Amino acid sequence: MKNETNNLVIFLICASLIFINILFSSQVIANSFYPKIFFDLNLNSKIELTDAIIALKKISQSHDFLEENKLKSVNSILNQNVNLNNVITTLQIISGLISFDKQAAIILSIQDNSGTVQTQVPVSAKCFFNKGDVPATKTLYAQSINRLRNNNNEIPVQMNNVLLYDDGSVKNADITFILPHIEPNIIQIIELIPSDKQLSNKHITLEEVLDTGYNSTIELVQNNISYVASLEKFIQNNTVQKIFSGPICSKWHISGSFVTTNVVNHNLNASFDIIAYEGCERIRLDVCIQNKTSSLPEPAFFYYDLTMSLGATQFVRKNLSLHPFTSWTKIMWWGQKPLIDIYELNKNQMNTNNHLSISINNSGEIDSIMIDKSEFLSEKKSPIWIRDLTNINQSNNPNLSVNLSNSDFETSSSLADIVNDWSLIKAIDPDRIEMDIDLKQGYLSNRSLFFRTYTETFSEGTTVAALMSEPVSVTENTLYRVGCYVKSKAGYLYQGMNNPPYQQLYNYKHFNSNKTVTGIYIKCQNRKTLSENIMLAVPISGNIEDWRLFQREFLVPKDVNEIQIILSVRLMPGETVWFDKILLNKNDRMSVPLLQKPEIKDDGSIEQTFKLNQEKMDINVSYKVAGQNKDHILISGIVKDYSSSEKVFDLIFKLPINAIGWNFGIDAHSYDEINVGIYENAISSVSHAWHPISLYPYLGIGEFNQINGRGIVIALPPDIPQNALLRYNADTQTLEAIFHLAVSPKADKLKAFDSERNATYNSSEFKAMLFYFDSEWGFRNVIKKYCQISNENYGNPFENKINFMDYNLEYKKYEQITFSKEKQRETIAQLNENKVFVVSYSMSEFWIPLKYYDNNRINISQAEEIISDFSLDNSVEWIEEPTLAGGAYYDSRTPLSTIQELSKCVMKSSALDENYNGIINQISKKTWAQKSFWESIWSANIDPDIPQGLGRWLLTRRVYPIMEKIETSDVQANGMMLDCLLSTPVIDHRPDAIQNIDKGHPLTYDPLSYKAGVHTSTSVLEYLKKLRQILDKEPFNSDIFQNNNKVITANVWGIGTVNSLVNYIDYYGGEGQGDSNDGQGQNWNFTILNYRRAIAYHKKIGFSQFKINNNVGHFLALAKLYGIKVISDNENILFEKTSNLMNQYCYFNWDPIPYAITNNQNIRIERFENKEDAINYLSVYNSDNKNLEVLIVLDTRFDHFQRSNLSIENIESTIDNNGEIILSEENGFSFSYLIPSKRTIVFKISPIVRY
Repeated sequence: MKNETNNLVIFLICASLIFINILFSSQVIANSFYPKIFFDLNLNSKIELTDAIIALKKISQSHDFLEENKLKSVNSILNQNVNLNNVITTLQIISGLISFDKQAAIILSIQDNSGTVQTQVPVSAKCFFNKGDVPATKTLYAQSINRLRNNNNEIPVQMNNVLLYDDGSVKNADITFILPHIEPNIIQIIELIPSDKQLSNKHITLEEVLDTGYNSTIELVQNNISYVASLEKFIQNNTVQKIFSGPICSKWHISGSFVTTNVVNHNLNASFDIIAYEGCERIRLDVCIQNKTSSLPEPAFFYYDLTMSLGATQFVRKNLSLHPFTSWTKIMWWGQKPLIDIYELNKNQMNTNNHLSISINNSGEIDSIMIDKSEFLSEKKSPIWIRDLTNINQSNNPNLSVNLSNSDFETSSSLADIVNDWSLIKAIDPDRIEMDIDLKQGYLSNRSLFFRTYTETFSEGTTVAALMSEPVSVTENTLYRVGCYVKSKAGYLYQGMNNPPYQQLYNYKHFNSNKTVTGIYIKCQNRKTLSENIMLAVPISGNIEDWRLFQREFLVPKDVNEIQIILSVRLMPGETVWFDKILLNKNDRMSVPLLQKPEIKDDGSIEQTFKLNQEKMDINVSYKVAGQNKDHILISGIVKDYSSSEKVFDLIFKLPINAIGWNFGIDAHSYDEINVGIYENAISSVSHAWHPISLYPYLGIGEFNQINGRGIVIALPPDIPQNALLRYNADTQTLEAIFHLAVSPKADKLKAFDSERNATYNSSEFKAMLFYFDSEWGFRNVIKKYCQISNENYGNPFENKINFMDYNLEYKKYEQITFSKEKQRETIAQLNENKVFVVSYSMSEFWIPLKYYDNNRINISQAEEIISDFSLDNSVEWIEEPTLAGGAYYDSRTPLSTIQELSKCVMKSSALDENYNGIINQISKKTWAQKSFWESIWSANIDPDIPQGLGRWLLTRRVYPIMEKIETSDVQANGMMLDCLLSTPVIDHRPDAIQNIDKGHPLTYDPLSYKAGVHTSTSVLEYLKKLRQILDKEPFNSDIFQNNNKVITANVWGIGTVNSLVNYIDYYGGEGQGDSNDGQGQNWNFTILNYRRAIAYHKKIGFSQFKINNNVGHFLALAKLYGIKVISDNENILFEKTSNLMNQYCYFNWDPIPYAITNNQNIRIERFENKEDAINYLSVYNSDNKNLEVLIVLDTRFDHFQRSNLSIENIESTIDNNGEIILSEENGFSFSYLIPSKRTIVFKISPIVRY
C-alpha cells in the first residue's frame, strides 16, 4: 500500500509539473531544478511521502509564480500531518484550482478527523493580525475557498478578548464561527476577511442554556463518603461571572466548594466554565477540580472515585489522585464534540511529535506557539535580537546620566568633607581600621577613598567597614551600570576568593552575611512596601596591583525609584584598599530585533540569515525539529564577522509566550507563580565579577501540580560550552536565552573562508532547544525530559558509562593519589587491600607554594618574581626549615622538580585578565603540609593544545605514566581524578588560549572589560575530550584499572559552568565540612545538593567530610536523602553505619520523579530505582523541627506501584523504626510512618515473590 501511495504521489507531482511547464514554460525551461527533483524521485525506489512533500516545498518557493498567500499556505499545509490529502491540496493551490482573496487577514486550514460528515461545527482559534489588517471599524467574516466558491457563503465571525494596536486595529483576538458543513477526512481552507457588516445584537444568554436542561454534577467518593459539586447548586448559591457574550458564543465561569451531607469541604474546590454556541445544540464544559489542602496535622488520603455527569453523559474514573496543591481538568460536550484540527496556513511551521508547534511568518516574526493545540503566543515578535557591547567602556564617564554626588572624591580633603554625600553604615573599630581621603593618588586624579588596617604584619581575623552613598533617583525596569576603580597595597585581597558556590551564588544574595566580601553593593528602596534589599553588585578580587575597573549591569526592579551605592570592605591585618570614580550610568546599549524572511531548507528546517553592519556581519539561524523521536526544536546559529576586528555582543533568542499564571521551576522542591518581573536561576559564570548564566542548563515553565499539565522548556544542549542565561520575562512575556558571545581575529580555529564573498570571517556559534513537557511533577519533569532528550541525541551524557555495581559496594573511602610516584606503590597496594576507591590525582588549577609561613605578607609582585625564578631554575634551594632570605620553599611531599615544572606552566598557560596579568585567585596561609606556608593559587587554562601549558603537562606527567605501565601490575586504580574542577572559573585573555579554542566552541567576553576571551570551562572540556580519547583507547592497561573501567572523576566541582562537561565525568566527588549548627555548609546545603543531584542524574556522587561536627546526624540525613556516598577520615560509628546503609541503594539510578507524595510540605522525597528487579528506594526527609507522622501515598500510575503485592520496609534497623509497615489499598496504596525531625528514613519497596 505504501508503494502504491508513493507512486500516486509521484504521478500527481509529475502531472503538476506538466501543468506548470505549460503555464510558466519560460521560467521552468530556464531552470533545471524541477526535472532534477522529479527524475531523482522516479529513480529512487525507497522514496517516502515526506521526500515528495519536501520536493513540493522546494518547487513552491523556487520561483515567483506563486502569490504570497499561496506560498505561505503551501508551506503550512506541508508542515501539517504528512498525508495524501495535503499533497492534493498543495497541488490544487499550485495549479490555481484554489485561489485566495487578497484582503484575507488570516487563512485557516480545518481538517476533519471524525471520518463522518459534520455540520454546524463550532470553530475557535486565537489569531494574531498584522497592524492595520483588521481596522477598528471592521468585523470579520469567514469564507470557504474552492473552485466552486459560492459568493453567498459568508460566515459571521465573533471576536472575543480583543487586543488593539495603537491605531485601533486588532492585534489579536479569540475568533469563533460556525462552519456549516465539512466532509470526512477533507481539508477545508477558510479565509477571514474584514467586513463592514455588524454582528447581531442578540446574544446567547445563560437562561437559554439552562432551558435546554443543561446541568452537570461531580461526585468524589472516598471511604464511602460522597463529596458533590453541582452546577445547578453553584448557580443558585454563588456568583456567576460572565466572561463574554455574543450571538455566536457566550462564556460564563462559576466556582465553589464540594459539599458532603450539607457540610462544605473548603479544601476541595470545583470550577465550571460554560461556553455555549449559537443554537445551544453544542455547549462546551471545562471543569477544574483543585485540592487546596496545604498541610494536615494527621495523615489524610487523597485518592477518590470520580463520577462526572453532563446531561445523560457520564465520565467515571477510579482512584483519581488529588494530592495537596494539585488540580485535575476535564472537557465535556453537551451535543456532539467537534472533531477537527485547526491550523493557520500563512506560517512556516515546526511541529514536534509531542504537543509543541511554533511558526515564523514571512516577516521573520514568531506568530504562533501551539502547546497541546492551544495558542499561547503573547504577540508577534522577532525570535532573534542582538545587543552590541563592543567598546562599551569608552562611555564610562562617571555619572554619565545619573547625579551621584562626590563620586570621585576630588572635592574632599578629609573624611569630614564627604559626610553630606556618604555615610558610615558599618561601625569602624578605630584601633583596627582607618578610613580617609588619600590626597596623593587616585585614578587619573589626585584623590581617592581608602580603607587601611593598622598593623603591617599578617595575622588571622578580619575587620569589616562600609560606606553608603546618599539616595540616587533611578527608573524602574531600566538597566544601569554600576562600578568603580579599585587597587590594593598587596595587589590582591586575602579574603577576595572563596569556593565557587559561595562566590558565584551566595555572595549575590545577601549583604549581612558573616562572610561578606569586599565589593560594591546596591541597596534598593521599594516605593510600595518600603522594604530594603541589599545585594552584591560585584566582588573585588584578582589582580588589583594597579587601578582596575570593577563593574556590572544592574536591572532596577519594579517599583524601585531610589538606590544607594555601598562600598564595603572585609580586610585582614596589614591590608589597604583604595576606591575611586564611582560609576552609575544608565545603559545606552539596548537589544534590537532582527527581521528576515525565513527560508525552508531541503531537510525541512527553517533558516534565517541576517546581514548587519553594512554586510560585514552575518548571523545564520536554523530552526529544526530534531531528535530521534522528533521531540524538540533545535535552534542553532553561527555569527560570521568579515571585519577582521574584535566584537562582543549578546545574541538573544526570544519566544513570545504568554505564561502569566503558570509556574517557574526553581529546583526539584520549589517553584514560583509567574506574575511580574524576571524569573531565572542566575549565577555568575566567573568568580571575580557578575557574568550571569543559568545554574541549570534548562528552564521550565508550566502548569505545575496539574494532572496533564502543559509546559515548555528552553534548554542548552550539553555538547557545547556556552555562557548563556535562560529566563522568563513576565513583563515582556518572552522566554529567553541570552548568549554572551564574541568574535576575534586571534581565534585561528574559528576562522573560515567564504568562497562566495572571497573573504575570511571570524565566527562564534550558539545552540538552544525547545521542548514540551508534562508539568504535573513540575521541575522534576524538566530534569527528566532534558536528560532523556540529551541521552538520545547528545552522546548519553547523563547515563553511566560504567556499571558501578561491578565495584565492591564496601568501598569505605575515596583516595586521591599521585599515581606516578614510585614511593606510592606500597600505599596504593594497601589501599587496594582495604577496599579504597583510588584515583590518580591531577588538578585544573595551579597550587604553588611560595615560602614558609611568616607574618610578612607576600605581595603580588613578589609572588610573580618567585614563580619566575622557579620557572628559570634560578638559585632555589630545597631545605626543610623556613628562611627569610627569599626564595620559595615547600615540604618534602612535593618534589622541587614538580614545583619548577608547574611554574613553567604558569608562565605559559595561567589565565590572563584583561590587562594580561596572570589571574591569582589567592595568596594565603595553608596548613595541610608538614609546615604552614604561603601558597599561591593561579587560574589555569588546561587546553592541551597550548604549547608547554598545564594541559600537556597533566597528560605527560599524570596520564601517560599509567599508559606506559610505570607502575607494577600488583596495584590497581579506579580512574583519573581532576581536582578543583572549575572551582574558580574565569575568562582567559591569553592570546594562545584564543588562538587554540576549538571549532564549535564559542568565544565569550569578560564582564569587566568587555573584551573577548575564552571561558576556562571551554579549556577544561577540550582537556577532558583528549583525556577520554586516551582512556578509551584499546588495548588499555587493564591490570592497572580495576575491572577495566576507566573512570574520570571530579572533585570540588563548580556550579553552572560544569554543565557542558557531563559527557566526560563518570563520578562526582566533593569535600568540605558542615556548619556546626545545622550540618550544612557552603558546599553542603539544599540549593547546592538539589543542583548537584540533578546534574549528576544517573551518575553517582560522593562526598568527603573533613570534620565531624556536633550535628553530624543532619549532615548524614541530607546524604541519605540525595543518595550521596559519604566518607570521612575520622573514625565515627554513625558515619560507617550510614555508609554501609547507603550501599543498598546509592549505586542505583536516581530518578527525578518519586511517584510518591505526602500530606506535609516539610517532607522531601527522592527515589532510587533498581529497574531490573523492580525495586525502589524512597528516601524521606523531615525538614520540620518536630517529629511528624507522615502519610506517604504511592502513585499507582507508576508501573512498579501498580500491584498490591508490595513489600515495604525501613532498610535501617534503628529505634526510629516504629513497627511493621502496612500498605493500605483502600486509600490509594499508602502507608504512614513517623519521621524524626531533621532525619531521613529510607524505605525499600519491592514486589513480594511467591514460590
